[in-house]
Amino acid sequence: MGKTCAVAALVATLLCVTCAAGGANEVIPPEMSETSFLVDCDFDSAIPFCHYTNSKTDDADWYTTSGRLNDDEIGPVADHTTGNYTGTYLYTKTSYSESFESRLEGVTAVAPADGGCVRFWYHMYGSSIGSLKVHTERSGDLGPARWSQSGYTKVSQWYEASISIEPASEFKLVFISESGTGFRGNIAIDDISFVDGQCPVIPPEMPDPSFLVDCDFDSAIRFCHYTNSETDEADWYTISGKLNDDEIGPVADHTTGNYSGTYLYTKTSYSESFESRLEGVTAVAPAEGGCVRFWCHMYGSSIGSLKVHTEKSGDLGPARWSQSGYTKVSQWYEASISIEPASEFKLVFVSESGTGFRGNIAIDDISLAGGPCPVKPPEMPDPSFLVDCDFEGAIPYCHYTNSKTDDAEWYTTSGKLNDDEIGPVADHTTGNYSGTYLYTKTSYSESFESRLEGVTAVAPAEGGCVRFWYHMYGSSIGSLKVHTEASGDLGPARWSQLGYTKVSQWYEASISIEPASEFKLVFVSESGTGFRGNIAIDDISLAGGPCPVKPPEMPDPSFLVDCDFDISAIPLCHYTNSKTDEADWYTISGGLNDDEIGPIADHTTGNYTGTYLYTKTSYSESLESRLEGVTAVAPDDGGCVRFWYHMYGSSIGSLKVHTEASGDLGPARWSQSGYTKVSQWYEASISIDPGEDFKLVFVSQSRVGSVGNIAIDDIGLVSGKC
Repeated sequence: MGKTCAVAALVATLLCVTCAAGGANEVIPPEMSETSFLVDCDFDSAIPFCHYTNSKTDDADWYTTSGRLNDDEIGPVADHTTGNYTGTYLYTKTSYSESFESRLEGVTAVAPADGGCVRFWYHMYGSSIGSLKVHTERSGDLGPARWSQSGYTKVSQWYEASISIEPASEFKLVFISESGTGFRGNIAIDDISFVDGQCPVIPPEMPDPSFLVDCDFDSAIRFCHYTNSETDEADWYTISGKLNDDEIGPVADHTTGNYSGTYLYTKTSYSESFESRLEGVTAVAPAEGGCVRFWCHMYGSSIGSLKVHTEKSGDLGPARWSQSGYTKVSQWYEASISIEPASEFKLVFVSESGTGFRGNIAIDDISLAGGPCPVKPPEMPDPSFLVDCDFEGAIPYCHYTNSKTDDAEWYTTSGKLNDDEIGPVADHTTGNYSGTYLYTKTSYSESFESRLEGVTAVAPAEGGCVRFWYHMYGSSIGSLKVHTEASGDLGPARWSQLGYTKVSQWYEASISIEPASEFKLVFVSESGTGFRGNIAIDDISLAGGPCPVKPPEMPDPSFLVDCDFDISAIPLCHYTNSKTDEADWYTISGGLNDDEIGPIADHTTGNYTGTYLYTKTSYSESLESRLEGVTAVAPDDGGCVRFWYHMYGSSIGSLKVHTEASGDLGPARWSQSGYTKVSQWYEASISIDPGEDFKLVFVSQSRVGSVGNIAIDDIGLVSGKC
């Protein structure tokens, strides 16, 4: 019955039936079959949808349009029929907020006795393309999809597809578009047609794995087949040109090398570390295996890590490639991983950020080529890269970090550290204000430890020599020690310096590292108490081979003993006031009192510019003031300590000079009680035995009264007996 009606309809149409839609007379050409009349549509006639209608049970409609669909290349620029702006085609709309189904339904037709072939053209190009399926409905049963395409095509163009229809079977075409989420997912169709006979048999086309893997992030589909994971903490983002204002990130993408190209990067934060996961789609490697290549950029002081995994059947598996920390140079580096022959794989890029704003990680130009990657010997980390640091540039600390278990930190600075001469006036590298070095801060109220830690490196096979420069000049300098840590064990100091140096300048030091040994440098500064104790370091480096053997340098006893109290940065030299006495020694310049009982100037200069030490007096009590030196070793021929003293006044007490050894003060080696004949400086001396350890101690005992100040100046040591 249905077939008879269909034939009658065809005859009526051939006799010029008036079309209800537009009132025009439409005649089926003699060469067109009834089936073709019901199926064919180029969407260009007065009846644009032909025999197709939008379903009333779906979520969205198909729409007609002409010419370019979008302002960019993601949709058609013209229909397929005419190839210009005059032709019309159908398309589906998209949305950022939801995915929806658009169903286009034909009418029931009957295939010829030899079967039929339905051909149509589709356009699916955009970053949020969903899927298009074609079903043949029969007796209300939709049945499985006869053809489908998921995701976007290789090129932004029209593609032909076809499905075979069984001989003499009833069928109704249904086109179902499932949109992706986003505004770059329009799907379009055009030129549906029917011809007698089955479609040519075409072997199933295997997905091109390169198409699924390759991405330069420069096309209208920025992410290609990659998406940000929904289970991680942060995303990957696209950017063009320079990532930051300084040199820590890419200045351009790898593909083009200029501002027009695009690449992916991860963001960073000062407050937390987070994971950014980029996931590909499942692909099948070529029969001969495959090589995935990509380019990465990891340069910045707070770089974390980048790992590449291949996921299979939902199992992420171990990292196939990884990089932790920053690279030697701010540039793009190539990396690769081999894929097993004919294996299924899904690429997953996992970035773990460091803490700080200088840790952006970037990738570009992912590609897949046939055959395994060339075998390269594992690259050993360059120990010099891990050790060397001049504290300049975008990564000022290099591979060094402040310890989290100490009391204070090391800081970067440029130029002059203080207004006086106690600290560096410039870094060691450049010698001017542009260079940078590290220093520790000080405090009057407490002494604290500042620990700077490197990373573990392996010394060269012939051993290594670590060199560095240090600056330690100031009255409250504490100590600097350098350790090498191995397997968490800090070990004893390999080098140390206690107290200030002879001159306010940079000094070189070095330590030898055992051949092929693992080591981690640790610089430990212990501050003195006071604001004149900043310790600075610069230009750490590692060279192959042990350091040159130098005989141990004996401390110069004159440096430890001599003092004219005139250096403003270190007025007391190596002398300190005892913490177990009753009163202190003080520095002063010029006249001590308004009358003639005290010095009118120091002994060194003889005028108001020079400085000397004196003790205060009291009406109510007698006070002891003890001035202590540091331990020195007398020359082999003995030594003579000379000093100048001033003791003139009615309440002068006494002054004694002792030499302490191994904590034993011993008897006075020299003493003076009461005032001198004249108000002037007098010289005194004591002999020190050859090679003797000694520590000078000046003990002033005041009498009760206000005219009993005792003063000393110009302590010196010379070789030989007095």
